[in-house]
Amino acid sequence: MDAHYKFEPPIPYRSKYLPKGISYGQIKKVSVIEHEHNAGKKAISKEDLDNIKLLLDASIEYLDFEISRLFNFLKEKGIFDNTLVILTSDHGDLFCEHKNWLGHRHFLYEELIRIPLLIRYPKLFDALRT
Repeated sequence: MDAHYKFEPPIPYRSKYLPKGISYGQIKKVSVIEHEHNAGKKAISKEDLDNIKLLLDASIEYLDFEISRLFNFLKEKGIFDNTLVILTSDHGDLFCEHKNWLGHRHFLYEELIRIPLLIRYPKLFDALRT
């Protein structure tokens, strides 16, 4: 759930992404208020929205790091090329594209339903090539 609301990347990642003078607590407060209380009722400032998106970026970088650790472990054990890897997501998120909503609701907007599905299994692809 690393790249998911409430966007709580570890300190080194959030420190890298948030602008100087903006605290993690400030952004979290705005994010929680908008997501849980004011969804669709109050406009969020562009600056606050941009900072929340930066927390998502930091969360994605952290998730990438953790996936690379898993892949490196599989390589060290010599089983990477024999391992089926499937990566996907449960849903996307809205960032004020539709009536100032943050997060996800029970809608079928493109931002929510267009999600990644990555499959890696080298042996299967080798068999398909021959």
